[in-house]
Amino acid sequence: MNGVDISDQYRSYYSTQLPVRRTWMPLFFWILDTTIINAYLIHQAQGGTLSHKEFRIEVAWALIHEGTKGASSQQKRTRQHHEDPTKKKKEYSSPYVTEKTELPSCRFQPGPHVPKKIEGRPKCFLCRYNAVPDGEDVRATT
Repeated sequence: MNGVDISDQYRSYYSTQLPVRRTWMPLFFWILDTTIINAYLIHQAQGGTLSHKEFRIEVAWALIHEGTKGASSQQKRTRQHHEDPTKKKKEYSSPYVTEKTELPSCRFQPGPHVPKKIEGRPKCFLCRYNAVPDGEDVRATT
């Protein structure tokens, strides 16, 4: 059971598991973790020098770049916003999100919206709207 113990050990270091109510998602995350761990072990066997964490980060960025590579060449549908010219929109002035808060229209701009790590800055508007925990230090980019 040496292989199973090593796999469980690596999975415990950086797990992708999330608390979910759907029955298929834990199975998906377990398969994702196992696939990443197996790829890391193959990487090490072939003489790779990346640490486990660095390897996971490289895999994540490779998947993000692969997913956004075709996005610029494909024509995407955008939503048509018909705004009433008589209705004046409230400008964002409060750092707090309330029931009457409207999200900015930049969310509908085409292109990749990739999270980017920000040091010493407040959470983005959308993260505050979705009530992301304070420990998260990423900001959605447009």
